[in-house]
Amino acid sequence: MQQSCRAMATTGLAVLLALQASGAPVELVGTLRNRNGESISGTITVIEKGPPLVVSHSPVGKTGAFRIHADTAKGLVVHARAPDHASAEELVASGTSGSVALAFLLPVGQAVEGRVVDVGGNGVPGASLRVRYHEPGRPIRTVALDSEEITAGDGRFKFRNVGAGVPFVIDVHVRSHVAVTSQQFTVNLGAGQPLEEIVLRNSGATVVASLRGADDEPSGGVAVTLIADPAGRAPEEHGSWLHYRSFGQRTTTSPLGTVRFTGVPPGRIIVRAKGRLGEVEERASVIEGQQLRLDLRAQ
Repeated sequence: MQQSCRAMATTGLAVLLALQASGAPVELVGTLRNRNGESISGTITVIEKGPPLVVSHSPVGKTGAFRIHADTAKGLVVHARAPDHASAEELVASGTSGSVALAFLLPVGQAVEGRVVDVGGNGVPGASLRVRYHEPGRPIRTVALDSEEITAGDGRFKFRNVGAGVPFVIDVHVRSHVAVTSQQFTVNLGAGQPLEEIVLRNSGATVVASLRGADDEPSGGVAVTLIADPAGRAPEEHGSWLHYRSFGQRTTTSPLGTVRFTGVPPGRIIVRAKGRLGEVEERASVIEGQQLRLDLRAQ
């Protein structure tokens, strides 16, 4: 009997430790409606902050109701979207447990048009664009889930489900130019006005990083990632690097422990090395045409 009790106690302790290690389980209970209060169908995406990131998508039926189980070990981003409506997000703090009520009211999406051009004013076809919202007092909204648009032959584009009254920037990617983030825009309800032209650059900054171990010897064959936030609008303490969209490059160090990144857009950057030496990173800012050298040293 005593052995059985000990076994049960041991099992209970193991379960408790497992729950503590995994964070706090939470149940997200909510509704998806339009601004008139009518239920709409759509999708709820829950992103469990990492590393590693855990992303799950849950369809919402025409009743608009949803009930989703998740883990808040490092906080959650809950993203709601529906056809013909602008998307929305809510943040759930790390360690939150029990039941969390969420009520999404999605506005009707607004159509906005614009044009991407080079420095000579010529339209740039085939550029990939995404809207990135920045609501005042909140981190930049996750952009990987919102619709993507591709510019036409004359560089023109049209977004159909942009949220009215919420400031946003547009991230632009095209192989022949440096990635760029537009100025901040805001559209009004039913306005449909054209946006100012987004001008692409032909060059950017160059970043050369040197990685050495604690013994001061070059460390070759280590994965190094450079990520950037050209808009410079998202505070790091609120998880601005959760889903970088503006720019990202990944490579490995040479036998001499060096890596080289070209075409880096001006703004804040993080250079992060991760491998057998552990993880080490450096943060900096670059300007157009700059050649920056960084020394990364493992502890």
